[in-house]
Amino acid sequence: MLIAQLSDPHVCATGLLYKGIADSNQLFSDAIEHLHRLDRRPDLVLITGDLTDEGRPEEYLVFRELIRALKLPYLLMPGNHDHRLNFRQALADVGYLPDQGALHYCIDDHPIRIVALDSCQPGKHHGLIDDDGLRCPPQIAPQQVVIIPTLRDNDEDEAVLDYCRGLAADLRTLSAFGEPVRVLLDTK
Repeated sequence: MLIAQLSDPHVCATGLLYKGIADSNQLFSDAIEHLHRLDRRPDLVLITGDLTDEGRPEEYLVFRELIRALKLPYLLMPGNHDHRLNFRQALADVGYLPDQGALHYCIDDHPIRIVALDSCQPGKHHGLIDDDGLRCPPQIAPQQVVIIPTLRDNDEDEAVLDYCRGLAADLRTLSAFGEPVRVLLDTK
């Protein structure tokens, strides 16, 4: 699977330049056009925030207009400049955003899991992944610890597996953020 990432487009309202210098809207359009010209087109495009410069509704309207040109599957992830309510209202039809709270989400429709953690801090310029974002609820991370033993098809394999089973059992007795640790012993 080929994934392209377009990060921090900082889309501005029509007629405005990013920091008064760069035409970020044109640069974003150019990046989209470049993806379409690649010899091998990406299977998925991750567009990660900051999608807009200030998180204003008019910026999301421009973003919506610019993104229409992208003819490849894509997922959007907010950044610290994005505004949760405005992001959610402008992009509600994407179908994978939670209805309320932080815009954390998980997509399992591809050969790999895509996890988005919202770093928006309402009223602040900087981003932060708080304890709720780090908690990794089961819908985002069904397993918090995955143990993959290295087996060599010899007499030591059973001892390695016994050790890993014991380790997994010990980890399951622990808790993180008030919940039992979710452990998977992967022997495939």
